[in-house]
Amino acid sequence: MGETLSDACAREMEEETGIKIQVLELINAYDMIVPDEAGKMKYHYVLIDFLARPVGGTERSSVEVLEMKWVTYEEAKQMEMTNSARKALQELFGSTGP
Repeated sequence: MGETLSDACAREMEEETGIKIQVLELINAYDMIVPDEAGKMKYHYVLIDFLARPVGGTERSSVEVLEMKWVTYEEAKQMEMTNSARKALQELFGSTGP
């Protein structure tokens, strides 16, 4: 309570990866609604993506992080990811990238 979204982003990033970041701007917010087999609501996530840059820390994985690596936009486009993550990349870099 009382923590801003950008402060929560920076805290979560450091907790889960060991990387300290400076949050630069909000990219977008998304609803990810997952129905169950009967079509009723099973999960409803609100995903908030920020543009940030690393400013320190030491890379390390937590129990919530299966794999971590730095990639180019071209490499990222080829990776398996959620639709919302792909949408965030396209909104940030456009269809052609940086």
